[in-house]
Amino acid sequence: MVGGLPPSARHEDADRGERASTGPDDADAVHHHGHQRATRDRPGRVEHGRRQGAGCRDGATFRGGELKMPTLPEPLERLILSGTLDVESAKQVEQFRQRTGMGLADSLAAMGIAVSSVALFDKPNAPTASPLSLSQMTIDPGLNFDAFLRCPQNELALSISRSLAVEARPLFPLCLVHAPMGMGKTHLLSAVALATQNRSLLFFHTSDLGLEFQNAYSRGEERAFRAACYEPDILLLDDLDWCRHTQSFQEELSMVFQHRLARRKCTFISLSMPPERTPGLDDNLTSLLEGAVTCTLSMGDFEFRLQLLRKLVHGQALSPEVQEYLASAVSDNFRKLKGAAAQLYVMSEFTRIPITVEVARAVVPMPEDLAMDPRLKAETDLLERRRQKAGHLREMLREAETQEEQCLALQITISESIQLLRTESPQHPQLTLLENALVLVQNNEFESALKTCAGFFTPHNPASKDAIKKE
Repeated sequence: MVGGLPPSARHEDADRGERASTGPDDADAVHHHGHQRATRDRPGRVEHGRRQGAGCRDGATFRGGELKMPTLPEPLERLILSGTLDVESAKQVEQFRQRTGMGLADSLAAMGIAVSSVALFDKPNAPTASPLSLSQMTIDPGLNFDAFLRCPQNELALSISRSLAVEARPLFPLCLVHAPMGMGKTHLLSAVALATQNRSLLFFHTSDLGLEFQNAYSRGEERAFRAACYEPDILLLDDLDWCRHTQSFQEELSMVFQHRLARRKCTFISLSMPPERTPGLDDNLTSLLEGAVTCTLSMGDFEFRLQLLRKLVHGQALSPEVQEYLASAVSDNFRKLKGAAAQLYVMSEFTRIPITVEVARAVVPMPEDLAMDPRLKAETDLLERRRQKAGHLREMLREAETQEEQCLALQITISESIQLLRTESPQHPQLTLLENALVLVQNNEFESALKTCAGFFTPHNPASKDAIKKE
């Protein structure tokens, strides 16, 4: 029989003993004492011998002066029948588990009760059921460690991932890999899932887990959702960026990560960029992720990308000169490199056009080629002039002392901008917008005119007239 309960548990036993020893003549006193106790322990309204509200204790209610305990889960009943745990201790464990949302093993450990996991969970000839069934990602068997593209720049990420898959108690339970799209983050997480043996695992894309959370929340199964995320030995979460604008889900993830971290359960997360640079991430979640062991993925150097192209079926069909050009031109995305090789291969097969470096440059331009593109250069110059006009307008508005002077400043700037567009971009879609704003300001409708033309002067924030006024 397990003993050594915490002091709070011993006080509750003593309190129950007092009530049990009270005779029949004192039933009303006991009933009255129960009402006082319920009201004092937690705010609520007691009516007809039963406290209305959240329950006098977690999961318990008063009925007729008697404390009714919640039904015990089957593992606790088995511990009682086996003589491992007494009834009162089992009830206290269940109260604690319901109050905190922790798993049964963790609740026992938190209360200082040593019970082996075999005694707790083993049930002959009957599988244990998950409290909530979550539909995990389908794993491509080809995304294993052997197929992962190895280069010196990625060795750290690869070593960390292998250790998470192999070690029963990883040295660093919270790990994070960040890299732009197409660099192999999903491949790395899939490889961990495929290499993990004899341990429970949960693998989700963040958007899918967010939907599971919404469904659980709508059914009132938040605790079951947490338990499903708490229990696995390994939690793999791909593209955490997808949760950045959902506050309630971020708060839920923070609780899940903190719970798992406290119990040293492995959590491996992928992001497109470091947490502190990911817009929309909650401060608490960002702070938590900044404490993770972090690694990144790279495209490697020129030689590595050239070797990769020579291994690809589509790349093998290209001349060495074209392979070298692609290895130089594409250095930020594995998918883009593979796609470029496939595109050139298809052109060669179906059009019979010889694939030269000049053809490759037309299909996959170098960054400097883009900078020399006359259309791009004209658009960049126009954007810079718009910014200059916005700065000039802000200056004049700051110096204006009356509403009339503000209207005049805005009218001058709009007129100059219309002239600029008619000269350099006659078909520009915002030309009509500026002409409408000019009519408004000529009619002394300053605020409406400013709001109408704000999109031209602040192209990255078209709805903000305050961006123009801001000093």
